[in-house]
Amino acid sequence: MQVYFPELQNQKMFSDKYQRAVKQKTAQVRRHLTPAVKKRRQSLAKTALAQIEQGKQKLAQSRQKLVAAQQTLKQQGLTNASTMRTLQRQEAKLQQQRRQLDQQAQRVKQALQPSLLYQTRQDLPGFTGYGESSQRIAAIANVFPLFFFLLAGLITFTTVTRMVEEQRGQMGTLKALGYGKGAIVFQYVAYAGLAGISGAAVGAVLGNQLIPRIVLAMYQEYVVEIVKIPVDWRAIALAALLTLLVTIGAATLVSLREVRTTPAALLRPRAPRAAHKIFLERVPGLWRRLRFFQKISYRNLSRAKLRGLMTILGIAGGTALILTGFGIACSIKEAGNQQFQHVLRYDAVVRARQPKDLTSVQNSLKRSAATRATLPVYTAVVQVNQRQKTVRDVTLTVPKNPGQFDQFVRLRDYQSNHSIGLPTRGVVVSPKVARILHVQVGDQIKIRVPNQKTVQVRIAKVVTNYAGNVIYASPSAYQRAFGHAPNFASVLVKTDHQPSARLTKRWMSDNDKILGISLMADQAEMIQKMTKQLGPIVMIFIGLSAILSFVVLYNLNNINIAERLYELSTIKVLGFYNREVTLYVARESIILAIIGILAGFGLGNLLTGYVIRQAETNNVIFPLTIKPFAYLVAILLMVIFNLIVVYITHRKLQKIDMVAALKSND
Repeated sequence: MQVYFPELQNQKMFSDKYQRAVKQKTAQVRRHLTPAVKKRRQSLAKTALAQIEQGKQKLAQSRQKLVAAQQTLKQQGLTNASTMRTLQRQEAKLQQQRRQLDQQAQRVKQALQPSLLYQTRQDLPGFTGYGESSQRIAAIANVFPLFFFLLAGLITFTTVTRMVEEQRGQMGTLKALGYGKGAIVFQYVAYAGLAGISGAAVGAVLGNQLIPRIVLAMYQEYVVEIVKIPVDWRAIALAALLTLLVTIGAATLVSLREVRTTPAALLRPRAPRAAHKIFLERVPGLWRRLRFFQKISYRNLSRAKLRGLMTILGIAGGTALILTGFGIACSIKEAGNQQFQHVLRYDAVVRARQPKDLTSVQNSLKRSAATRATLPVYTAVVQVNQRQKTVRDVTLTVPKNPGQFDQFVRLRDYQSNHSIGLPTRGVVVSPKVARILHVQVGDQIKIRVPNQKTVQVRIAKVVTNYAGNVIYASPSAYQRAFGHAPNFASVLVKTDHQPSARLTKRWMSDNDKILGISLMADQAEMIQKMTKQLGPIVMIFIGLSAILSFVVLYNLNNINIAERLYELSTIKVLGFYNREVTLYVARESIILAIIGILAGFGLGNLLTGYVIRQAETNNVIFPLTIKPFAYLVAILLMVIFNLIVVYITHRKLQKIDMVAALKSND
């Protein structure tokens, strides 16, 4: 039976608010159906007990006939020993049948306990997988746009500032002609605002309709057809507001600063800044060892601190975004590698039908040529509670021989990464369980095993684990906690090669006491599938990060040249060749690029760590992993971008009109 709640259809299905609402509705359904369950139990019991009651009535009639026969024989004096024994045996048989009927009635009352299985959308594997993928994409989407906007804001603010500053002469002319400050400021604010609105409109269409469709097209397993994508007016309004704040804010601040100056000062070029010693000049013995061009480069960098800082931030931000893109993919992939190659060393879990069948199953597995080692274990899916926080679907594992457990599961301390053994007291838990419950070593947690009492145990260690929530305990620790020995009904199996469907089928056919087989390769494939799904999305962000980084470098380099036309024209007049003029500017860009790349490495690690922490689910954690290949790609991209910018700069410097640049407005 499917239950539909119209008021829940417009809520976000993966939000906490929706899940709380579903729990409330499920509770209402339970309360509504509980009387029906009781009525059904009574109906089933009535039918079954009616047949038993008929049997009791027949037995009662038979006993009445037996009593009547005894009385008749007594009256006739035929009560010899043989006859009495026969009557007693018949009466005992009737009493035994009566007891059997009573026992059968009791079993019927216990067995006829109908129950309803309640499942929500969260119980569907496809829905859960889609939700976890959405959560990981949301974690990326919550971070990348912020950095994109910061870099874009850096470009916009610098460009608008430079645009207004270049209009000093026009401002002076307008002011001399009698235009008010407000009218002069308004034309630059209007221009910047128009550019901001146009950019926000284009970005809203691309960001709200195009990119989501590309992402959804990559999830054809879950999405049969691309559904209607609603317009997120809140996000569009926020983006437009921030865009206008940057563009209009820059135009307003700079134009207000300029219009306060007198017309005569505005009609003249801005006076150069006074020279002063830089930090390197104050280092004894260092400054005189530098070459002439090195001294000029360091002086220029010190003179234009703001532009240098913006260049460093732009390169660092682009490098960090590229590293983060690769780092997300590497971290997700590494979670699977670490879990199924280093933590879990077995290849399959074989479950017997009954604990008494375990020896037969284990012997059957040992006879297989592919089997290297086996270890009996007790496993159960438990619920863990602490301080009103709950973690469900936690796998409790107790090995029969703790000394051999390290061959199948490598336990490493989560903090020190040192190998540990199973303690005789207390349990070891995975990091995600400890994190959700907000507990640490030495704290107490409550474990509820199905059909058993809830026990309280102490956390002895927190061990490294990446996929799934687990608790490990030794047999002695389990017996101390639960008061009885564990019933071993499963076997961990190590094989010479990865088990195939053919091998598991042969195991099942060799022993009919095997209930089921779980392969670690299937779980590893799930992690690989997760990585594959995120791959194209990560590449989209890497590509956008690279484009944005190039735009930052190109824009700041153009501003650098525009601000130094007089200086560059002067050194060309003094006899510098075009190649020397290009190196004069490029040397500064190279220094700033090196600093920006190094800063981007640190920022990229911090950003990757934050993103993968947000992308974790209740069952999976990701280790921070950035392969050397990612660093190499980030460096190569930045080097290529810088070389392209240097080449463009070289072409522009060749076309400088030195006469026009050296003209003075005085």
